[in-house]
Amino acid sequence: LQEKPPLARGALLIDAWENFLDGSLTSPSRYLTFLLDNIARDQNQLILGQLLDQLYRVHSSFLTPGEREATQPTLEATLKSALQTVADPGRARLFLDSYSQLARTGEGLQYLHDIWNGSIELDMLSLSENDRIALAQNLAIGLPEKAAAILASQRREIDNPDNLRRFDFVADALSPENAVRDRFFASLARVEQRATENWVLEALGYLHHPTRV
Repeated sequence: LQEKPPLARGALLIDAWENFLDGSLTSPSRYLTFLLDNIARDQNQLILGQLLDQLYRVHSSFLTPGEREATQPTLEATLKSALQTVADPGRARLFLDSYSQLARTGEGLQYLHDIWNGSIELDMLSLSENDRIALAQNLAIGLPEKAAAILASQRREIDNPDNLRRFDFVADALSPENAVRDRFFASLARVEQRATENWVLEALGYLHHPTRV
């Protein structure tokens, strides 16, 4: 893939994805390997975004639990290495977002936690408030026993009032308690609770997180 110019790579990646969905290309685990082989090498930010989006979808929706467990160490190691060696902030943010969404092991989640709390600083990326909020929310799902403490700590650090309102809206969707999440979902039956559509979509994503299926 990498020997092609960017436009051709993008077109080939779209074709590969459509053939994969059609079942005529390869198995999910082999397609995941193909994606991992290319993400660290592609210098085009748009194509990297495509690769990482496909990576998340294959990992979350197409692998069996056994396949996810078998490939998880390689997936995390590949994303972590790319994040630590990337040469520009735009691609670094894409790698961080992907790692934050896909980390599952204790080691991977601890690495994310250390980035979130400032114990580890990334050379190419200065974390914004939105970055830290996203990390805290993913950590709340990955580390349910620490969810309340992580979310409370992050809430105290939010300065932007719009971010704070959004954070408070989705907080119950991040709860490790089924009853809290069920109550939040039931509240969406009220029209006024669905006033800000993108907040609702974000919360639904957390309610239906792959680790909760």
